[in-house]
Amino acid sequence: MKRLLVVLAALVLLVPPSVGQAAVVTSNVASVSLSLTASESLTVSATPTSIAFTLDGAGTQAAASGPISVTTAWQFTSTRNVWTVAYFGAPPAALTGRIGTTLVNIPSSEISASITGTSGRAGAFAPCTLTEVNAPASGAGGSCPDVATITGAAAQGSETDSILLEVNLPSVLSPGNYTGVINIVSQSN
Repeated sequence: MKRLLVVLAALVLLVPPSVGQAAVVTSNVASVSLSLTASESLTVSATPTSIAFTLDGAGTQAAASGPISVTTAWQFTSTRNVWTVAYFGAPPAALTGRIGTTLVNIPSSEISASITGTSGRAGAFAPCTLTEVNAPASGAGGSCPDVATITGAAAQGSETDSILLEVNLPSVLSPGNYTGVINIVSQSN
């Protein structure tokens, strides 16, 4: 009987158990193509979103409450030239107010800008009467001096500049509220 148990034990060890085991099955390989397109970009941002002017005692000059900080950022595939400009959409009416029933306009020719940039330039105040050829979207006759002119800009980069505005009137301004918008745009080639 001992011999029978030894033979049975040997047989159990030689024959693998088949209960609970199944053959391994592998599926086909499914492939999915991937792509990513990163487009060139040019953006401009400005802060603060609102500037107030304070008239001097004579009522003919008004200083802005502070400068406008303008950041131009770009991502290109190669070196480019970049221009950032500030302009008034309607140069004859950069700021508009109403005195009773009379509409009073302050033209862009009575608004000046001083531009200071990261390249260390600091400009004197100059009237916003320019026709901008580098950024046609700015229109004619109501552009301030260039905010940024970046020749041979690297493929990726940014520049921060500031615009300080002032109003210089030929005569005393009538009391009232005058409002307007200055637009800022960048263009490259």
